[in-house]
Amino acid sequence: MTLTSSDAALRILFVTLEFEAGAFSGNGIYAQSQVSALALAGHRVHVLSGRPARNDEELVHKHDGGVGPGAGVDVGAGDGSEHTGVGVTVTALVLPRATWGRLDVACGWRQFRHLAGSSPGLTAAVTAFAPHVVLGVDWSSLPAWNALRSTLETPLSTRLTSPTNRITPPPFVYSNFRVFTRTDPAHEALESQAVEAAAAVVALCPVDAQYITEKLSPREAAVAPEVVLPPLRHDIRRLAMTAAATATATTAEPSATCTTVSAVSAAPALCIAVPTLTGDVGVDTSPPPPPPPPPHAVMTKPWRRHLAPSSSAPPRRVFLTCCVRLSPEKEPERYVELVEELARRGVVGPRAGGAVVPLLCASTGGTYAQSLKARFAAAAGPHGGVVVEEFLDAAALGEIYAASLLNVHPCSHDAYGMTVVEAAAFGTPSAVQG
Repeated sequence: MTLTSSDAALRILFVTLEFEAGAFSGNGIYAQSQVSALALAGHRVHVLSGRPARNDEELVHKHDGGVGPGAGVDVGAGDGSEHTGVGVTVTALVLPRATWGRLDVACGWRQFRHLAGSSPGLTAAVTAFAPHVVLGVDWSSLPAWNALRSTLETPLSTRLTSPTNRITPPPFVYSNFRVFTRTDPAHEALESQAVEAAAAVVALCPVDAQYITEKLSPREAAVAPEVVLPPLRHDIRRLAMTAAATATATTAEPSATCTTVSAVSAAPALCIAVPTLTGDVGVDTSPPPPPPPPPHAVMTKPWRRHLAPSSSAPPRRVFLTCCVRLSPEKEPERYVELVEELARRGVVGPRAGGAVVPLLCASTGGTYAQSLKARFAAAAGPHGGVVVEEFLDAAALGEIYAASLLNVHPCSHDAYGMTVVEAAAFGTPSAVQG
């Protein structure tokens, strides 16, 4: 798909299972950043997303069509906040809480598809919006778009015609945040369908682009994805720049280094990547949006008991941090194994005296996550570690990274190590598999 100068201002239907409401992973955060950037560039964006039901009663009420412009639908216009912004409308489809918190085949993609194709209010809203293009995040976006597309009224198609008057629906652009087939073959058919249906494919790294071309493209027409490297998101960048400007002491910027360590003998070596932050390399330089509104609930911030009591004191770097979704493809068990080994060596835990404090960001639920939390707590001891159950906002993440000795990004492959980039913004090196 080629866009010319006449396409400078687009109407974009942005389809993503996870967005603002109930965000639980980097997918939702990066989707918010993309929408914010598109709006700042002057495009109009209509976001179609899911959100978890607050309770079973709401789910039944919504799906009976008792609330909103269609069954299971919330619609709200952007108000200029951090992640929506002027020119953005968000339509959220209410999904069961039991399926929320997952992005693999066990997520709520079937319910997402069903509601997208059975909500008259959504059909009417998208028909009136008349998108030039559909941008879908990951494989779960295509079934929802196909279901919605089948319900759209004729005026949408007649307003999007080629010069020969041949009716053409808006093209579908597949934005691949993660290749799930790499770790679970159950996703292969779903991801291949998304690639085949797309007018264009976007990947977050060259390795994923190559995998899509070789493994997921139609045999008769291999797809060559465009690689778009994600920038550091606005809210983290703003906080990091403020922290740097108000620091009481400055040091020379270190050169990029990669030091091999082997804390866990059974695991492959870890590479500690300390990137050099110079100028605006790899940073989105467009004007930042206004600050986000205050959170609705006060977070407990359990990590603060390990920090300096005075807010004017420089942060004390004590945390060995891991902030990834507790899901098998992220391999968080590698971090837990590291903490268990360090506890055996007396580096962390009751015998260590608090010089190094393991910190696990663990907002994910489910049996797998709970088992890892239990192992982590047993290794770190009752007062030797921190488990953060809340999904952290930018301010909380910045506070933790600024007080971290090391950030651990445990998975053997990730298209975009968001926590690596964010930790580096606060001067914290990361240990990654390599």
